[in-house]
Amino acid sequence: MAGRLSLFCGWRLPVLCKRPVVTTARRFLTLWGCCLLLACATAPKDGVTPQTLDTLQMWNVYGFREAVLVHSSDMERPILFFLHGGPGMPFIPFSPQFDDGLLNDFTVVHWDQPGAGKSYSPDISPTTLTAERVIDDGLAVAREIARRAPDRPIILVGHSWGTLVALGMAQKNPELFARLVLVGTMGDIETADQLRWEYLQNHLPPARKAELDALGPPPWPKVTHQLAASRLLADTGAVMGNVSARFYEKARQNNPYYKDADWERMNAGSQLSLHALLPPLQSYRAIDRYKRIDVPVTFVHGGKDMATPITLARAFYDRLEAPKGKNWFEVPEAAHFVMWEAPEKFRQALLTKP
Repeated sequence: MAGRLSLFCGWRLPVLCKRPVVTTARRFLTLWGCCLLLACATAPKDGVTPQTLDTLQMWNVYGFREAVLVHSSDMERPILFFLHGGPGMPFIPFSPQFDDGLLNDFTVVHWDQPGAGKSYSPDISPTTLTAERVIDDGLAVAREIARRAPDRPIILVGHSWGTLVALGMAQKNPELFARLVLVGTMGDIETADQLRWEYLQNHLPPARKAELDALGPPPWPKVTHQLAASRLLADTGAVMGNVSARFYEKARQNNPYYKDADWERMNAGSQLSLHALLPPLQSYRAIDRYKRIDVPVTFVHGGKDMATPITLARAFYDRLEAPKGKNWFEVPEAAHFVMWEAPEKFRQALLTKP
């Protein structure tokens, strides 16, 4: 056991890899292991045993420092590798509020994607921050996880924007992953905008209709359009559902991984990610890009989700070829954040293989 823990806690020599040729040039083509270790260098928390791990590391991924959180109560368990949404909305700030319910069954790994959260850097140019770059960085992180825990299956969990990243990673290197789990799947952006417009017309209170009129009908090609629509949707309960504003307040008050400067970094990273990554998505249709996935795949979707309308996710599920199996979990009472709104149902979906 001590040897396995050292895979995540020990200082290691560089692991070299080359970035695949993609549409953007990058200055560095190497991946080093942990460059900065926080939790493993501190005194253990009450109740921590040799099998547990709670560590935040900064990995140098192709020349840029990116945050990786490993959270485990037993390193023998399968690994859940989460890919956050947004783009630019990291899960690490909120991990203490939803990881605990998963640790009886899994080791949880969160990663702040390039440009997001603690992985934000002013040196990242918007012109080089592309979906392909995020996919390739994710694969580099996944390979490093597999190297450090070679006998543990990796379950790749993508949420919202993260479903595009997860599908890209699974399509490029299916052998890395035991399973793919897609939560709040983006199906068809252009059609989704039209469905959101129709929903808002019918569900916004009269006092908010002036804001909707100011937004106008789709297309919504600008980030400001998308943000305005998202704010209106959130006020109807079609994004966060039963998750209250206290969720964010508690995260800021109680998170051991994010300090005040990190929250400011997260805000800057969100702006960078949205402006770099959202506009090219306006023509995105999942089935056009991903017709077949050679990894067992589970779809989890909230019945009230209008951030990524459930009808479009289901249409993609029905057409997707998944020769190794697929299954569909609908959570009627949840909206876009099923793992926060219905954590036990989310856990059950993770435990049910296709």
